Amino acid sequence: LGAPGPMAPGASKKERQQLKALDAVVAASARAEENSWKETDKRLLAKEQRAQEQAAKADARLAARRDRQSMEAAEEAALSGAGKDRLQATKLTQAEIARRQALVAAAQAQKQRRSEASKGTVPQPKLEPNLNRDSAVVDASGLDDAVAALRGIEGKAAGSLTFAEFERRTVEDLKVEKPGLKKSQVMEHVLKLWARCPDNPARAA
Repeated sequence: LGAPGPMAPGASKKERQQLKALDAVVAASARAEENSWKETDKRLLAKEQRAQEQAAKADARLAARRDRQSMEAAEEAALSGAGKDRLQATKLTQAEIARRQALVAAAQAQKQRRSEASKGTVPQPKLEPNLNRDSAVVDASGLDDAVAALRGIEGKAAGSLTFAEFERRTVEDLKVEKPGLKKSQVMEHVLKLWARCPDNPARAA
């Protein structure tokens, strides 16, 4: 809307009011249009600023990548240009690393042993009696050897039963109770019963 022209000298009061209202409408419209341009400018500025920031970040990443590539190239050149001294230094460094790893492992093992020792004393192992001189103990590898060894042991205590007597009596009973048993099965039964027999000298000891 364009601004209204100058008011005519003989204009009525109503016409003056209409022209004043029209002036107000034109001014408001102009302010609104100006504000819209300002908002558009702000959005454009923000968009441009974001684009500039992204471009700056991309440039920084590219520069960092180029720096890294140049450093890697310099390291490769230094490694390839190094002579025998460089290789020996590398070997010494690897040996030092291995030595340190061994020291760390030893320290950890010692720490673990101390931790286990601090938790409590190590239980005393159960002591077994020395059976080398005990004549009631039979050391044999097979069934026949065990029977033969038991037959040779005589009862030391007064009134104790010998294995030969127990065997003779038990074999007769087993033949009656279980006639289908083989000889080896009969002897297995005899040995089991002898181990539980109260007249066994080994149980009395």
